[in-house]
Amino acid sequence: MVAKSKTILLVEDEQIVRETLGMIFTKHGFALYEAVDGVEGLKVFEEHSDSIDVVLMDLTMPRMNGLEASQKICELKPDARIILCSGYGIEDAQEKFAHCPFAAYVKKPFKINALVEKIESLCDE
Repeated sequence: MVAKSKTILLVEDEQIVRETLGMIFTKHGFALYEAVDGVEGLKVFEEHSDSIDVVLMDLTMPRMNGLEASQKICELKPDARIILCSGYGIEDAQEKFAHCPFAAYVKKPFKINALVEKIESLCDE
């Protein structure tokens, strides 16, 4: 039996970051959906929620930020695993976004191996 591929929804407004992370995740064997902002991310999540294991979401984006999109995703699927990414320090993020449902927080810039390990651990929960 072939193991099911772990699937990430990557929501990132910066094209170069999205493309780079997409290549890295694909190289590590993840299946991938991509979105350019929270509005598109929410739409993709609505269409594919059953197959998405982890959402990696930038916090600051146009149209709908990561905080808003995360809240809407959790309304659709309360046990969604969301990793928020931002340049804010963890203390600032916890204070500012205490009411936001997320499984993990990653400060930019981050180490790729640490991010991949975090995603894999959330997928395995």
